[in-house]
Amino acid sequence: VKMCVSNPRLWELQLERIKKYAAQGARGQWLNACENDGSGGFCTCKRCRAWDAAPNASLTSLPPVEDGSEVDGAVRTPDLPPSLSDRYARWYNELAVRAREFDPDIRVVAYAYSNYRSPPTGINSIEPNVWIGYVGFNAYPRPQSYRQMSVDEWFGWSRLGATVFLRSNSLFYCGEGAPYVTSHQLAEDLQFQVNNGLRATDYDALQGYWATTGPTYYTLARMLWDTDADVDNVLDEFYESFGPMKQIVKDYYDYWEAFTVNLGNDERFFASKRPDRLRAYPIIYNASVLRKADAILARAKPLLRDASEEERQRFRNIELGLQHGRLLAAALEDGKTSTGQAGKQLMDFRREIAHRNVINVYWTTSKEKRYRVFE
Repeated sequence: VKMCVSNPRLWELQLERIKKYAAQGARGQWLNACENDGSGGFCTCKRCRAWDAAPNASLTSLPPVEDGSEVDGAVRTPDLPPSLSDRYARWYNELAVRAREFDPDIRVVAYAYSNYRSPPTGINSIEPNVWIGYVGFNAYPRPQSYRQMSVDEWFGWSRLGATVFLRSNSLFYCGEGAPYVTSHQLAEDLQFQVNNGLRATDYDALQGYWATTGPTYYTLARMLWDTDADVDNVLDEFYESFGPMKQIVKDYYDYWEAFTVNLGNDERFFASKRPDRLRAYPIIYNASVLRKADAILARAKPLLRDASEEERQRFRNIELGLQHGRLLAAALEDGKTSTGQAGKQLMDFRREIAHRNVINVYWTTSKEKRYRVFE
């Protein structure tokens, strides 16, 4: 269910608490104007429809990519334009102007998301106290066309006067428990954002796939702390923690990063929904692909004796992460967890490694149930 954003009564309800605290001396408050999740349920009243830009076909040329807004599985209302950004931008402005009457330092926080992600076409400006959480830069790996779309939309909102922060769902799409590395693409986009007005980030979500996506997690965390850092220097820091196996671990994750980035250039993969991508893991992570990864890790055997116990255990986690990917692909090919032998092996393995935090086995199991990829 979405709000009737053109309704003055809604604004009054939103402003009640702001008035109350402003009367008590509060300054610099935040007013929440973030819409409910989901791609359906948008208001179709005459007043909201009058606020929509007409024609507004700014979404029709965008590549098909999930941004997380389809969680409700709703069918988009056919009599609404593809983009509803104008009605939402006007709502943000109405709130921002009215709220400043009570708190001159107030900020309105809102989203550019779902059917209202692209910049408005009939609004000349956004009030300076509006902060827009841009729900873009979601797809990793991604082709250049998707990155350019995100760049254009970022500039579209900021040029209208909004303060833009990143509200990305990108980490939610970073694999499902098999090796999946996108460190350089994520770093490239973060540095673009920092250099073009980024004020804050809100990522959804850290899935905890440490052994399969660890370099990407480390890169993002480290570069949010030091936005001028060089991505390759940051990755060197990560690989140093493996002692004498440093180069082998680097080669291993470089292999998976090249593999993952190549997936982003495959139109079939990029256009696929998350459950369909997961079901395709037996093809994506086939025996040939996994053997190449095995061969890289096998080179570490003579070096392990010179490593510390901590370094050996870190390396062991990488091996376990690869084994998890192999068992996951096998179970998905069989399609069963409760009755199939491959599924039983996967679940037994998850129980075995859960305490090591190789990957968040509880989360990946939860997602598989949600996507209904197993019987």
